[in-house]
Amino acid sequence: MAPNTVALGMDRERDVMVVHHLGVASAASISMNNFVAAAIGMLLGVIPLGIVARRGPVMEAVVAHEAISSIIVMVLVLLPQGFGRSAEFELPVLLAVLLLGSGLVFVRSLKRWL
Repeated sequence: MAPNTVALGMDRERDVMVVHHLGVASAASISMNNFVAAAIGMLLGVIPLGIVARRGPVMEAVVAHEAISSIIVMVLVLLPQGFGRSAEFELPVLLAVLLLGSGLVFVRSLKRWL
């Protein structure tokens, strides 16, 4: 038996072994969905914003926080669409509403430094 085959059993009528050939995934058969590629690209854009949020002045950190929040919500919309899992759209919709309020609370708590 070849290394990429699995024995499923015997066919008693014909006296032969039933095997299943496992397909080997080639580079041509593995394709990335455009939605997933866009999500990865957007996540790469979070890196410089994270640096600004960590090291920049307070006002720039607030703007970077809001931008990161918006990008993460968009990534969380793109990933379920890319993987075909429509039941997971609830989280980004809920986060979009909650992050608006969290940004206002964040700015209010930093009011003395602004």
